[in-house]
Amino acid sequence: MDNNQLQYIKIQSQYADKVEQFEKCVVKAAKLTHAIADTAEKKCKQARMAIESGNIDVMRNTIQQYICQYGQDWSRFRDVRIQLVDGNTYAQLSAVDLIQQLHCVITLVYKDTALKTVNKEAFRECVKSLLKQSKMFTDKELDAMFA
Repeated sequence: MDNNQLQYIKIQSQYADKVEQFEKCVVKAAKLTHAIADTAEKKCKQARMAIESGNIDVMRNTIQQYICQYGQDWSRFRDVRIQLVDGNTYAQLSAVDLIQQLHCVITLVYKDTALKTVNKEAFRECVKSLLKQSKMFTDKELDAMFA
């Protein structure tokens, strides 16, 4: 991939403002089901450090590293899509956009790791229940996410 073509995590617009709540529910479900919390947290360490740094270049590079490493695995998720954007468009992303991308990275790492375990059904049900309790997602959205 040349420097003018970078990858961006495209979150379906109806979920864009709900990414942080989704992340919290996914992480909590992982801990409650004892499925993958330690493994996923280790994988997310770099993303969390990038958020804490507040450095736009660090955040951009971290996002690209995660997409290169895990993007193929994430392609099966319907609620996000990895797409190519030109370097100028990517450079226009604000710190807020990049932080949202990193929260999405964390969510995807947890979700991907959990769905590769034997406890995946318990994890899915726990996430769905927590998202429903948050009252940020409609039953229709939840049914679509967990179909």
